Amino acid sequence: MPARMQHPLVCLQVLILGLAMMSGCGSKRISLPEVEAAIRQGIPLGASDSLVAATLDEMKIEHSAFDQDKRAIQAIVRSTAKSATTTTSVQVVFSFNPDRRLADYAFREVLTGP
Repeated sequence: MPARMQHPLVCLQVLILGLAMMSGCGSKRISLPEVEAAIRQGIPLGASDSLVAATLDEMKIEHSAFDQDKRAIQAIVRSTAKSATTTTSVQVVFSFNPDRRLADYAFREVLTGP
């Protein structure tokens, strides 16, 4: 896909992700598979660490800086689900090869409290 076509797709994904997270006051807001699909589509394997960080910034997803020792960036999509006693978020670990290109993703739900 041409580079100029990727930007509108990323904007659309940001809009969809934002609306999904804001809709409703309780229960399920956005599922782990939805977060995973949006991130996989917006951040392809082979992307540079700087492109990953810039895309996460555009998507308004909280993330760490690139960790050179672990060759990773950690991110969290907060409040993907909520109950009376817990809040669930999706944690994403982006793993990079020695050339600082995205090699893998790991997604998991974490309980982050009320």
